Amino acid sequence: MTPDEALPKLLLVDTNALILYLVGQSDQALISRFKRTNKYNVADFEHLRNVIQRFGRIGRVVTTPHVLAEVSNLAGQLAEPGRTRVFRVLAAIIPELDERHAPARDFYESPEFVKIGIADTAITNLVDSDYLVLTDDYRLAGTLSARGVQALNFNQFRLRRLLNE
Repeated sequence: MTPDEALPKLLLVDTNALILYLVGQSDQALISRFKRTNKYNVADFEHLRNVIQRFGRIGRVVTTPHVLAEVSNLAGQLAEPGRTRVFRVLAAIIPELDERHAPARDFYESPEFVKIGIADTAITNLVDSDYLVLTDDYRLAGTLSARGVQALNFNQFRLRRLLNE
């Protein structure tokens, strides 16, 4: 079995990782200037891009309407011409994404809702062991791990990479 065969076939990219991906794809210089991505650097973006591209070859990259709405709202905070460039990248990748809907009416009473919000609760109610969730949100990663879902915390991933440089 190859390493790729051992990976889940579905990758769900959470909001902050997806906004980093979009900003980096549109203009890597924006990563350090945009308040939503300035904690990252170009090497972080390149690593993220490699992970997403790898999953695109072996499986599917999944999102939810909740994540896309958050990403759109965050990208809307960019000044022009960056905002337009990021929205163009988003428009270009939407057809490649497998968008799955978890209706809020299905989970608004769950205990996670008041702790992690609507977008993250939708993720927790959508994913199962067939998924790997890429996030920088410790609460979401912890909630998923407690449910037996693989979650890759991008911050820990970055830290390991930085320590090995």
